[in-house]
Amino acid sequence: MFLCGVAPPKDQDDDCWDPDELAFPYHQLFENTIRQSIARRVPAFESIEIISSWAGLDDFNTSSTMGQNSAIIDFHPEMPNVFMVHGFSGHGLQHSPAAGRAAAGTLEYGAFASLLTLSCFRLTAKCDWKEEWDKVNRSH
Repeated sequence: MFLCGVAPPKDQDDDCWDPDELAFPYHQLFENTIRQSIARRVPAFESIEIISSWAGLDDFNTSSTMGQNSAIIDFHPEMPNVFMVHGFSGHGLQHSPAAGRAAAGTLEYGAFASLLTLSCFRLTAKCDWKEEWDKVNRSH
């Protein structure tokens, strides 16, 4: 199995608000863009065929103050009973473990739990990382 995704060029990307349109993925995008890209990396992919495909909406954050496509993990500012985890712009699968931990920590403890103690910098820092680790875990 090979899983990949690509967005059409802006000049060919019509706004899609009808979910029924997503039932018919645009296979020409695969033929014209994806196949060429992956075949350059793995020549055996020149002869691959589409067995199944999927199309869907991609969530992303366009706020220039947060950095384009930055995720949001927080309560909604105007609806305190709505908790949001979105805006990964196609990177949700890769970020889901950390996003899940951040969401769980925020919901249970009211704040993100620090992942700093897992950083490679703990190996060079002049601190007792085990003590820091225990401190973080005791605080929850």
